Amino acid sequence: MTELPQFEEALRQAAGRRYGRPAWPRRLRRAALVAAAVAGLVVGLLSISRTPSDDEQTVDRPVATSTTIKDAAHRYTVPLPAGWRRADESLTPDLQDPVEIFSAGTFQLHYRRGRCNHMPDGALETMRPTDAFVSLQERSVTSPPTTEAGFPPRPTGFGEARPQPGSDIAVCGNAKPEPVVYWLPFRDAGRAFYAIVVLGSQAAPETRRQAFGILDGFRFEPG
Repeated sequence: MTELPQFEEALRQAAGRRYGRPAWPRRLRRAALVAAAVAGLVVGLLSISRTPSDDEQTVDRPVATSTTIKDAAHRYTVPLPAGWRRADESLTPDLQDPVEIFSAGTFQLHYRRGRCNHMPDGALETMRPTDAFVSLQERSVTSPPTTEAGFPPRPTGFGEARPQPGSDIAVCGNAKPEPVVYWLPFRDAGRAFYAIVVLGSQAAPETRRQAFGILDGFRFEPG
């Protein structure tokens, strides 16, 4: 047995006591109850938090103080300066080989589908001219000759590298003015990597130093 009639009667009596006038006709009372129920449902739906779509997801966490990250899955450690944000998930999930194993930036990182699935150009859409971004991809290599041919030995310091304005990430991106892009293949500990550094056109010298300091600080377990 439904409780709606009792609820209607309670409303009718409360209205009579408060306002001293007859309650609404039964048909209007029922319509008002239905309208109230629909309004409650709408409010409930609006209160549900918006779930990010597959094309845009916040995937980073800020670092309040300088810290050292140890990634057991990809077998490396790396220092991350305060103020940088490391991506918790891949910014290039469609990439199979190489595989992105690290990304960090001085801005909030979102996964977005970009123009090129093999580059994190979608994530760089929110990069400001003063920001910096570093990403590392690992290539699966089955023979040492292939590794040596395509990947030179790791340099003593990455800061002396020259930018590559015609690299894929520069071509895929839409940033204006164009950022300074570095594409740096190297091998270390029997493993092969592509390092990507993207510096905004107005990035401070300290920001540049931190970006290349991240690369210099990588320590890899043997492959």
